[in-house]
Amino acid sequence: MKKNLLKTMLVATALTMGVNAWADEVTATLTHTASSFCGSDANAYTSTVDAEKEHVNNERFNATWQGAAYADFSFSLPEGASITKAVLTFRVIGEGRNARACNFLYANAGEQLDYTELSGGAAKVNLAATKIEGITFPKGAEETMEKDVTAALSAIVAAGQSNIIFKWTGNPGGGDVYGKGSAEYAPSLVITTADASKVTSYTVKYTDGEKELKEAKTYAGALIGSQATASEEDLAPIKVDGKKYIYQSGNNAITLVADAAQNVITLKFTEAKKMNYSVVSNLGTTIAEGSDYEGETIAVGYPHYILDKGVLYECPKNDSNPWYAVSLTLNEATNTATVDYSESVIANVIFVSEGEALPGATVNNGGNYSDIRSFGAAVGYAAEDLTVTTLQPGKYTIKADLFTPTSAMGSQTFKVGDKEFKLTSTNNGYHNELETEEFELTEATDVVLLAGGGNTNAIDWLYIRGIVTTGISQMQADSNAQQAIFNLQGQQVKQAQKGLYIIDGKKVMVK
Repeated sequence: MKKNLLKTMLVATALTMGVNAWADEVTATLTHTASSFCGSDANAYTSTVDAEKEHVNNERFNATWQGAAYADFSFSLPEGASITKAVLTFRVIGEGRNARACNFLYANAGEQLDYTELSGGAAKVNLAATKIEGITFPKGAEETMEKDVTAALSAIVAAGQSNIIFKWTGNPGGGDVYGKGSAEYAPSLVITTADASKVTSYTVKYTDGEKELKEAKTYAGALIGSQATASEEDLAPIKVDGKKYIYQSGNNAITLVADAAQNVITLKFTEAKKMNYSVVSNLGTTIAEGSDYEGETIAVGYPHYILDKGVLYECPKNDSNPWYAVSLTLNEATNTATVDYSESVIANVIFVSEGEALPGATVNNGGNYSDIRSFGAAVGYAAEDLTVTTLQPGKYTIKADLFTPTSAMGSQTFKVGDKEFKLTSTNNGYHNELETEEFELTEATDVVLLAGGGNTNAIDWLYIRGIVTTGISQMQADSNAQQAIFNLQGQQVKQAQKGLYIIDGKKVMVK
């Protein structure tokens, strides 16, 4: 909308409300855009200034794949004017794999960028900032966004600063914001002001009908005679003292008067219900149970393998993120999700476990790594030696999925009796499925996972498979008792100890 047309409309609106207020429009000056980011090498930073496109990435200091983009505006407001509206327009470019959530913020008062340093291309930049809202970069597409930044600009002006820096970060897949170098899509900031004598403020209170649940919020720079209501942010659920409250009533439009003390919107919230949820397999086994408040979305990780009555079942990843979990939004309906498993072609498995479920394992289930990229939404490693299980006499192999998401390859070592088996990852693609050579036991022996690893060098899952002796066509295993049932030439054979078997009441040694 052209400046003169907008001003005419604002004047007409003010006259319609019966006041003599007039509003003006100020277009802020885009002084610079910039970005600083790194890829797989955390020390190899790339920075740009006033580029056509400024890159956006994660915000994980001292970690890889981090970065942020910035847009810096200077402005000068009419003397005595108050801000009634500020709108930032910018255009984003999403990467091709998925739509990506991103944080849209403004740098706190006092934070500034050294563009001379940035132009060198090696500057780490992570300005302290306040979040305005979350936005989504589209999947493999571009989108122009208009965002209300009135509160952000008002806070900066109140701090006595005449420039504001907007920041985009936290995009796990990366993306771009068009910068100053773009002739068509450079960001723009338009500020609407009014004479200070013609503006007022209003306050939103948050209660449960008796007491206030959180500090009231005051909105400044509103025109006298205009109407005000609570924002979507005001109506969002409130969590306090271990409880969750959901908006119920009170968001009535009020006509603003000069006395700000009279401009109050009182919202009423009610305590949310606690609801139970469960995740089960199609085999009838329970994967997880819990409870949370209605309206909450719960992501529950599931194991890759389930050993049920001697048969191994497996489940692949989901098509969406998180890839190894199911999501439940709790409501009045049945809050149960079912994960479908199918029988695996892998036979003779006698023991299976998620890495994080190993007794004594140190668990990692955070960040953009294990929580969405590993089965069970977690991985585990041995901070000190831990016993995995005890095996009976027989031949076995151990297979494990090593979780190594960084360029530093990892390894895990199993000790069985007096032998050690070291499995070493071959790539940093998160999953490295590795198997030991066959080993034979003549007596009951502990399998020990030796201390080693860390958050990015851990075990996603593992299983132990029995090796069928020549002449035995099939082995089924009970994973709890670890006693095997074999078929040998059509006759039932039950394992005793040290390789001794009983066939029709006769003792037979199978080698």
